[in-house]
Amino acid sequence: MNTGVIIIFSKEEEKINDTDVDTLVNQLPYNLCFVNNGKKDDTLSFLLDIKEHAKTNVVVVDLKKENGLKNAIKAGARLLLSDADYDFIIYLKSNMIQCLDSL
Repeated sequence: MNTGVIIIFSKEEEKINDTDVDTLVNQLPYNLCFVNNGKKDDTLSFLLDIKEHAKTNVVVVDLKKENGLKNAIKAGARLLLSDADYDFIIYLKSNMIQCLDSL
């Protein structure tokens, strides 16, 4: 079963736990799409660094301005679907990353 996970980074970046992200990208069998939803801080650099060191399939979308949750999800889904077909695509806000540990 091919599953994609879209994670939207908007206003919770200061709460991101590096350990949770490391577990997410290196131990769970999902194709990941990180969406930087218009943040002007170091979020994009953080996400690109994760992508560079990831053992799994990770893509990053950088939206230049905050477009709202719905548009951020659409952008992530478009990018994921451009590479493969998926049985499921789910989205999470960045503060929900630790929820995937239980899956």
